Amino acid sequence: MESASHIAACSHTRPACWPRMLAAERAVMRGFLIYLSGARPDILARCPTETPKFLGIGGAVLITSLLAFISMMFALVSVMGANVMTTSVFSLMWALCVLHLDRWMVTSLSPRGPGRFMVVLPRVLMSLLMSILISTPLVLQIFKPEIDAQIVAIQKQRTEEFQRNLTEGRLGSEIARLAEVVRVLRNVINSGGEKGIDPDVDPRMKTLQAARIKAQQDADKFYDEWQCQLYGGEQCEVRGDGALARKAQESYDSARRRLDALTRQIDDRKKFLTASGEQANQARLKEATDDLRGYQDQLDRRLEQREALRENFNAENHNSGGLLLRLQALNEVSARDSTVYAAMVLLFLFLTLIECLPVAVKLMQRPGLYERLLAEHEYAVLLELEARIAALDHDGARVTLEEVWEREEHEPDQAVVTRPPTDEDRQAQQDRELRTMRDARPPTGPRPAEGGDG
Repeated sequence: MESASHIAACSHTRPACWPRMLAAERAVMRGFLIYLSGARPDILARCPTETPKFLGIGGAVLITSLLAFISMMFALVSVMGANVMTTSVFSLMWALCVLHLDRWMVTSLSPRGPGRFMVVLPRVLMSLLMSILISTPLVLQIFKPEIDAQIVAIQKQRTEEFQRNLTEGRLGSEIARLAEVVRVLRNVINSGGEKGIDPDVDPRMKTLQAARIKAQQDADKFYDEWQCQLYGGEQCEVRGDGALARKAQESYDSARRRLDALTRQIDDRKKFLTASGEQANQARLKEATDDLRGYQDQLDRRLEQREALRENFNAENHNSGGLLLRLQALNEVSARDSTVYAAMVLLFLFLTLIECLPVAVKLMQRPGLYERLLAEHEYAVLLELEARIAALDHDGARVTLEEVWEREEHEPDQAVVTRPPTDEDRQAQQDRELRTMRDARPPTGPRPAEGGDG
């Protein structure tokens, strides 16, 4: 607050006040970075030589949040096409989330103590996951020209594949068949029925031929069953001219009669299609005129269906510039060009390393004077709580910490006054720290004589 008042007071004064303004701004920035580092200002004030260490940790947390803001901006603009105002709001929210998560991970990392690896590992994995989420949009934005060119190639490939499936698929085959039938019928109508119809193209002929094939298959099946009942077989345990054999024979005779009828219809149809004469011409003209409207309607419906599919595909293919497609394009570009792949990997690792800076800086720093003062403060608080519990535990009943706080809240006049930690307490705490700190070293150099007058 004092720094802010100095800035406000000097904002409209002469340039001689600017150094004081800059000093106040630096103080505000230092306080903000120390807050991001998770250090306690009251304890850090007792060891000012430790300040640069925590300024570095706070700066690392601030850098990751800024990168998260830029990364989210790129992701929302490239994927959703949102405006700057909306993108800025969501990007700021994401940056604040990353900032608080990084601050929590840095603050919760213990610089010493047994089982430290099991405590650090989940935080390192979480930091790696967040770094991947943040660095991916930045990589996509840096390689944007190559990705855009590959997206055009992917969309062209999808269009060609769609056209091929549309032509060679069931719908395309149906359209081709109907178009051929309509063409033949128009030729018959235009010729006044004089031009005959090819039996291979005539739809009625195709229907009769398909029915004849099915009737032939049924006749063969019933004949095999009849012979099996008469002379025995794998599926006929009792052979002879019994009821089952007679039933199979009746089925075969029925299928055979249908087959013969279809054969006669096919022969009659062939004669009708190839007959000559005025009567045959008029019959073909009337039939073609009656059939053309139905086949033309079917063809129009199939064409409308194909056009609707094409329009939907073009709209989807044109607007498919989302995140997944950009990742696919980047993967294809890197797989085809080794230079792009190497640059992508190096850039991704570099950005990931930057995003892991807060945890990495915290892990690389050795415990110093701040950690010792913090441990001493926590030990003093522990002694005070133990003294409160002991003072309240006068009747031999076990008293919990929650009960201590509840009693002191309802009976403030009877709060227990505890002593500060003595020299023996501090020495015991230092001995415990020396046993748990791996890199603790005895002080070197001459020590001043005790009791000297300086």
